[in-house]
Amino acid sequence: MKKLRKKPFLGIRKKMILCCILSTIITIVLSDLMVYWIYREDITKKEFFYMEDGNQILSDNIDNLISTIEEKLVTELEYCSVFSYQNDLSNLYVADVERSLKRLATLMKMRGTNVKSIYILDQYSCSYYYDTTEELQLENFKEKTVYQEIRDNYKTMFPRQGSTLWRSFPDRPDEIYLIKHYIHSETTDYKGIVCLTFDKDYFHTLLGDHDFSSIIYDENDCLLYCSEELRHSLHSESESVREQYLISSTSVGKRGWTLEALVNKSTILARTKSLAGILLIVELVVLIGVILMITYLLRGMLGNILALDKSFRDINAGKPVEHIVPRTRDETSYLCYQFNTMYGELTQSVEKMAQDSTLRERAEYNALLAQM
Repeated sequence: MKKLRKKPFLGIRKKMILCCILSTIITIVLSDLMVYWIYREDITKKEFFYMEDGNQILSDNIDNLISTIEEKLVTELEYCSVFSYQNDLSNLYVADVERSLKRLATLMKMRGTNVKSIYILDQYSCSYYYDTTEELQLENFKEKTVYQEIRDNYKTMFPRQGSTLWRSFPDRPDEIYLIKHYIHSETTDYKGIVCLTFDKDYFHTLLGDHDFSSIIYDENDCLLYCSEELRHSLHSESESVREQYLISSTSVGKRGWTLEALVNKSTILARTKSLAGILLIVELVVLIGVILMITYLLRGMLGNILALDKSFRDINAGKPVEHIVPRTRDETSYLCYQFNTMYGELTQSVEKMAQDSTLRERAEYNALLAQM
């Protein structure tokens, strides 16, 4: 028959202490998970509502700012008479057109609109270009995708006469282009296409600083603007990356644009670190308190049982047994009283048996002497 492996001895005090500590730890862990889940859901909802409100306000501001820029452009185009050379082509000088473009850029800058460069394609398919840094020429501008887009589609790219488009192209991700189909305000004659180049940092200035990042898509759902911190980590096609962000979307006026506000979920959850630190300190204090309380309670509860265990061991070893004084008044105290009574009766029986045996031996001895 196969022998059962002998289990190691583990005292009842250790068992009860381990059981209470494990129960406390499990309760703390479950409470932490519950508190973390509730807090995470609450802070996520609040952050989303805040993003929605902020994004809507930002959308209205962007619509107003963009409309202001477009109105400034029309006003300054007429004031600078950029297309006035078309009235007398016999006296056309490229330098005069470039000076009018320079004047336009200066006036736009004085009105708070920093233009990087200006390109025009007039009704006669003639091109003129001015760069505010005076480092680039028309030939450099022709290398850009925006130039090819204007040259190839200027007749069909605008939904109506006099409309304005905002575009961004992958070959120049740091630039945004305002493309205007310009008609004279009095004669309503078509004059040409005007393209203003803006740096995206200027667009960031228009948006201002917020607790969330922003992405703007044009009416064709093409990327128009993306916050600096998202340019290298987020792409509209990458849904797996977008899932890492809390996203709120809204439209920008009647332009058909979409404005998205994004906050990384890890940033939101990072705010729980302070709560986690506080909970950890409180839980350590509670755990220490529970251990001390359990130790104190078990000292009384197990005192009677341990005293009984010691008494039985002393009896087995033949040592004298002390009278047990119960430490607590519970079921174990009854056992102590019964043990004292039983041990007292047992002691008396043993003494009586020893006394009877002595008397019997003495009687036998006396009888034996009498026979002799």
